[in-house]
Amino acid sequence: MKKTFFFLFLFAFLGSFLSAQQSAKVTIVNNTGYTVDQLIIEPSPSEWNDWYMVSFNVTERRPLLTGHSIEITLPFNLNIINTFYIYLYDTDRDRYVKENVRVTANSRITFTIDDLDLDW
Repeated sequence: MKKTFFFLFLFAFLGSFLSAQQSAKVTIVNNTGYTVDQLIIEPSPSEWNDWYMVSFNVTERRPLLTGHSIEITLPFNLNIINTFYIYLYDTDRDRYVKENVRVTANSRITFTIDDLDLDW
């Protein structure tokens, strides 16, 4: 009985530990010089599959002022997907892009004016 309880406890502990490791907190820093009102993160096309072809928009609640950052928890399992396209849109509808960003837990990703998508 004690062994059964021990193994159940061990599996519960490992399950909670692994589920905490699956998604990641990421900090996005806006150093573009402009206020951003939309941030979209999506898996890189090479990592898309039927159930991850969805964008994750995080700034609809409040704008991201220049010089400020936002910490988000990705809704994606980093064991399956860890490379993303990240788009910022400022209030003038200019777009800033980072492609094929490899994300790990506690990543800090900084956008500057150099990330402006001139083809947009």
